[in-house]
Amino acid sequence: MYCRLSALNYAATGKEGRASSILQKFMFTMLCMVLVASTVMNFVMIRRNRSLTEHIKSYTAQLSPPIGVPMPDLEGRDSSQALVSLNVRDTNRPTIVFVFSPTRHFCKDNWTNWDRLLENRTNGAWRAVFLNVGTRSTEDFRKTHVLGDYLIEDVTKKTIDDYRVFYTPGSLVIGSDGKIRRSWTGVLNKQDMADLLQEATAIN
Repeated sequence: MYCRLSALNYAATGKEGRASSILQKFMFTMLCMVLVASTVMNFVMIRRNRSLTEHIKSYTAQLSPPIGVPMPDLEGRDSSQALVSLNVRDTNRPTIVFVFSPTRHFCKDNWTNWDRLLENRTNGAWRAVFLNVGTRSTEDFRKTHVLGDYLIEDVTKKTIDDYRVFYTPGSLVIGSDGKIRRSWTGVLNKQDMADLLQEATAIN
């Protein structure tokens, strides 16, 4: 009788051991599958993030002025509504283009910076062109703002597309060879202004 009970207990213990071993193997297999799936998902997400980053960079580049490319004339009208086609190539000095809209708040914030740049211009070292891509300015506006050497309003769609001046305020430095050296979008800070002046006064 004792031997029979011992045998039964041994059998039960053996079954529990096998069941525990199977459960452990199953849990280990599931853990491995989860780790593999997590690794694959992380890899896919990294690929997607890189692709998205490249897409954003490409899109941003398409909206920024083309650096190092010879640019065509700036076209629009002057304050008297006469047609204007201003050559930026083969000039004897660089050109800084200030892109603005008379009604945009950030342009008002930036005007003090532009005034300082004009005050620091010595002997007409560079041409100052104000490009109005917003609504036509009023006479009062033109009286209360220093507008450099040229004011171009009613800017043509071709000029806006060629120069990619879709946002205001903007500041572009164009070399005497007609190529855009550098551009800034938004309100200029002190470092931006220093960099802009350095670009504008550099030897062509």
